[in-house]
Amino acid sequence: MEAMANEAFVKFKEIVERSQTFAVSAGETLDTQKILSAAILNSALKKMGKAASFAPEHITESIKKTVSVILGEEIGGNAYRKENIVIKFDAKTLPAKELKYEKEGDLVKIILESDRPGLDVSNIRIEKESVPVDLFLLIDPKESEIDNILAKTPHKEVIRIGTRDKNLPLKLAGIVRALFGSIPESLRPALWFLIEEEEKTNPSPSKENFEVLKEILDLGFDHKKIWDAKEAISASPFNKLLGRALTRSHYEKEISTFWSFLPRSDFQKTGEGEGALINVLQKLRFLNPQSKFYALLWDSEKTGISGFLASADREKLLQLSGLFATSPASSYFSINSFGSFSEAEIKVRGMIAQIIKSRGAQ
Repeated sequence: MEAMANEAFVKFKEIVERSQTFAVSAGETLDTQKILSAAILNSALKKMGKAASFAPEHITESIKKTVSVILGEEIGGNAYRKENIVIKFDAKTLPAKELKYEKEGDLVKIILESDRPGLDVSNIRIEKESVPVDLFLLIDPKESEIDNILAKTPHKEVIRIGTRDKNLPLKLAGIVRALFGSIPESLRPALWFLIEEEEKTNPSPSKENFEVLKEILDLGFDHKKIWDAKEAISASPFNKLLGRALTRSHYEKEISTFWSFLPRSDFQKTGEGEGALINVLQKLRFLNPQSKFYALLWDSEKTGISGFLASADREKLLQLSGLFATSPASSYFSINSFGSFSEAEIKVRGMIAQIIKSRGAQ
């Protein structure tokens, strides 16, 4: 298995080395882990002298600050895309014998020569056309988003970096090692942060995670960047919302599920938005490691009663998401459009109980 993984990293390096232009995307997510992962990869490509672009959509200020602090570079803004101006015309109505251009001072004339009289110029179109990047890298996107993401960014090749066989931080560590031979100093704090956060949600300690942490520790890194990044996440509004989530929570032993509920008034009173909810979910998981399942439900202005359902058990999570006719990205997935908290709770509890019962019968 390890040999296969190493072979995949070598192949990835070969593709990167023969490519010159890149786009990196984590999809439409407010998951700090995924956004930081994409930013690490984007930074690594730039360090190699490649033209790389990463511009996350709808990013919150706290996530932007967290990622910028730990990487030491700004993220966000508009993605740079090289564009061409294209002139299109129907060769039947406008047959061109030759194409040339002339300059008259600062004015450029594009001339289509033809030996026919009465040329029809009504169907000439001038358009902008994005030049495809050589390689488009997708960081663990939702299955339902992939087609839309690919359509937005013209590309020649695409690689999807998912989490089915290995967690995202470990994959990134393997990629960075393959590209540089070792982990560059500027990327060490960010990789430490990712792996440390990942380890907190593991049901049992991961030898692979600790091996990477030891490697980074032996190499040396800027610890202060990690503390500054954690401080950026846990700003006052976030902690207030987390406190309310904890107040409105309970553990249901029969189905090993940790529940938390946030009415709409909690967002109004704390001044925190729904963009912080994935980080709230992660904190709840850190604080309640005994649970097999986690359900964070909230009242959304746009999608009614919505929620995140999570589990560190990949098999159980796939079963649960399948019952909701969706698929997970990383270790959670989203649900929405319930009419009330009780309706959502009954539905989720029934699905989890069904999984536990089916596994018990095996």
